[in-house]
Amino acid sequence: MRIGFTAGVRGMTLAIAAGAAASVLAQTPAARYQPYFAVRTVETQDKFGRVQSSFYSLEERDSSGRRLTSHLDSPAFGGKLTQANIWDPVKVRMIEINYVAQIATVTQFPPGAVDKLLPQSRPFATDDPNRSDLAKKMLNDFEVQGYTWTTNDPNLDLDAIAAAGAVPAPASSFSMSAYPLTHESWWSPVLQLFLLTTVRDANGYKQIVRYDQIKVKQPTPQDFEIPAGFKVRTIAVPAGGH
Repeated sequence: MRIGFTAGVRGMTLAIAAGAAASVLAQTPAARYQPYFAVRTVETQDKFGRVQSSFYSLEERDSSGRRLTSHLDSPAFGGKLTQANIWDPVKVRMIEINYVAQIATVTQFPPGAVDKLLPQSRPFATDDPNRSDLAKKMLNDFEVQGYTWTTNDPNLDLDAIAAAGAVPAPASSFSMSAYPLTHESWWSPVLQLFLLTTVRDANGYKQIVRYDQIKVKQPTPQDFEIPAGFKVRTIAVPAGGH
């Protein structure tokens, strides 16, 4: 898979939409991030390792933590652009852009919500005694730290199920509810990002999320704005709202 990179995604020369509702601006977050462009792939595999589905997007983040994810109908650069999501801690807003309908939905948060929009700076919010560390390795020219752990169904008595001899229902694809789930994730401290995450369900199916074609490059501010001429719908979230 070969995808080229420019200062922005082709077909995404962005400008502020005229007539957009005024939004509450926040100061640029003090935390600085390593900017990047990357190809993100979400793939599911059957128990024999055969690919069942693939989903592709182009992702870019600037040094202030703003992140743009552009969804494509194929992994080829220059493919049809359908939709994108923008997380913007600078203007404290989230934007969903529909390129087919030429509509942008802006969710405007109060300034106090800025921390919720920032990318995570640590691999996990808290320590988990069930999580194990793996050896460090190089992945796409970045040093990554590996972690593994297992998630059991919190709503079921596993001992009672085992004693009853319950047989899991047959499955034909990956399921996040097919417990236990085995996780393996590889964290890049430089990018503050999991570059590779694999989740295997109890039936042997897998979901793999990976970042490839990573380029350390600063996007332009216009990449995180709304295309000119798009219809804009604004949703204001009050302080203390969700």
